[in-house]
Amino acid sequence: MPGPVVGWIATGGETFIQPILAHLRETFAVKPVTRWPDPEVDLLWCEWCDERLIEVTAKPKTCPIVARLHSYEAFRESGDFVARVNWSKVDALLFVAEHVKRFVLARYPVEGPEIHVIPNGVDLDRFALPAGKTWGKKVAWVGGITFKKGPELFVQAAAALRAFDPEFEFHVAGELQQERYAAYFQHILPRLGLDAAVRFHGSIPPGDMPAFFQSMDYVLSTSPWEGAQQSVAEGIASGCIPLVHDWPGAEQVYPFLAGDLWRTTAELVEVVRRRRFRIEDRARLVPLSRSAGEIGKLVSRLLGPKARVHGAEGPLWRPCEDPLVSAAMIVRNEAKNLERCLRSIRDVADEVVVLDTGSADDTREIARRLGARVFDEPWQEDFSLHRNHSIEHCRGRWIFVIDGDEELAEAGDLRALLAREPAPDGPEGFACQIVCLTEAGIGEEFLNVRAFLREKGRYVYPVHNQLTGVRRVRPCRAVIRAHYAGTIAAKAARSLPMLHRLAEARPEDPHPAFFLCKTYRMLEDGPNTLRWARRCGELAPDDPLFSLHWVWHFQAAFMEEGPEAARIVLEEGLRRHPGLADLRHCRVANEIIEWHHALLNPGVYALCPQGTRRFLANLGAITELLGLPFTVGPTIPPARPREEPTSDRRGDPRLGP
Repeated sequence: MPGPVVGWIATGGETFIQPILAHLRETFAVKPVTRWPDPEVDLLWCEWCDERLIEVTAKPKTCPIVARLHSYEAFRESGDFVARVNWSKVDALLFVAEHVKRFVLARYPVEGPEIHVIPNGVDLDRFALPAGKTWGKKVAWVGGITFKKGPELFVQAAAALRAFDPEFEFHVAGELQQERYAAYFQHILPRLGLDAAVRFHGSIPPGDMPAFFQSMDYVLSTSPWEGAQQSVAEGIASGCIPLVHDWPGAEQVYPFLAGDLWRTTAELVEVVRRRRFRIEDRARLVPLSRSAGEIGKLVSRLLGPKARVHGAEGPLWRPCEDPLVSAAMIVRNEAKNLERCLRSIRDVADEVVVLDTGSADDTREIARRLGARVFDEPWQEDFSLHRNHSIEHCRGRWIFVIDGDEELAEAGDLRALLAREPAPDGPEGFACQIVCLTEAGIGEEFLNVRAFLREKGRYVYPVHNQLTGVRRVRPCRAVIRAHYAGTIAAKAARSLPMLHRLAEARPEDPHPAFFLCKTYRMLEDGPNTLRWARRCGELAPDDPLFSLHWVWHFQAAFMEEGPEAARIVLEEGLRRHPGLADLRHCRVANEIIEWHHALLNPGVYALCPQGTRRFLANLGAITELLGLPFTVGPTIPPARPREEPTSDRRGDPRLGP
């Protein structure tokens, strides 16, 4: 990496540091630090004042150090972190709020670093006020569910609001991190008549939080103490009315709520009754651009002469003799997308191999300028051939595959998982969440293995290539965003001739039939969708790897042949694949259509089966239009460790788009 390099450590979680890193990347190279000291790092950012900062300050100082203290680190019961840090080696200590600073400095002698208060900013572009917002009775309660969020007070608040107005419903977004609260909720909610009023959504991916808040009407805080409580700010920015318990410092963090902070549940009901909060007050939130800008200025000042713009004048990667992770790419004419892609993976890959198959634009020059190793190869109508050749040029233990029109939207825990010492029975690959963006917004979402051991994985099939040789796979929290807007027709025009040739050459192979069915479904070509769905059903009716063809078969049969033909397909698909959630969604949607055929456009529910969460959201909307009661809950998941990766995405991770 070129200088200056800002290294970062965030052992307490990455929720707050990611927006900061995005801003710093506009000026500096940024890398995660897993071992200290790191000779490449010119400034170290410690996002939490915890054990890692203690470890860093116990070693010789090699560069400026910035530490940020949020909230939990302030208390002795958390580990007495502040007393154990060697503050003489820290250049700047940042607090997220004035009351946290006063609390810490009154109890600990922190001598040496500069002291600053820089609040967490809110991305007002992501968390936007929906057009035509109207307010109902949905209350959001957000955060990992531990004693720190005041679960007992939440229950009392919910009971009080339901007594005031029985239409109130409560939506809990966050994992149950302590078993005692799972048991408590299971015990107390039915006894208070709240079991149908409280819905547990679990941990919602960061990318889905703006839509979650926009669907809510209130955001509730029941915490006994907070540093800033980012969820309240994001809720306000999204149009939610804040209901904030009077924790120490709340009045300073949210001065526009003075007089509307509640201390008892009776006061909470009164705040709701009089509703003095004005949505215009969202403009008084601290914008992310301001807080990130202040941090950028501080980092530049501490770097001194080393601080220079990091961009076109230097590469993102230096030559690396022993890379851990190699990014393998095959590209052609990706000049408009490639830099975005490469910048998104700089914190994951130690080297990048770009195999160009005949670009006529500046793709090669951009790749070389940013530090990739570039190889040329004439296009031979075989994606697997070129993909495997790109892997052969890689030197890392792990391969990370990404395309030029994609970007790593969230790195999650991917780098940390790949950095672990390999175990004989450990994972051979990691599946990332793929989110496809089309002209209509978010299209498909699925898991696909994108990181795997170099000696294990190779690709087969000339089109819609599939990874083989990787057997032990686990999901990770990385999210890859595929920018397909405006390219679906072009991709189909390229792949259809190749798929037809493959189907002719391998008539008994379900692979080309499956992807011909899928491609024609994307193009809304009903007759050809039916043709290839039937062929796939003949070749692989029971293979779970190709089970989604029953969904497309049902959709096409519904539109081309009518509900009765679609019902027959649906029943046959469910007989063979009773556990396929998409077919279950189709069955419910089909029943809704049959029951309520007078709806303006009932076919949309058959045409757009989605993941479970989105399907339930649609189902709630349609039953609301019909004036029918609809509740799901409470489904209280068991507590599980925070670090355990989870996914509610369906499908075999080996099967890509």
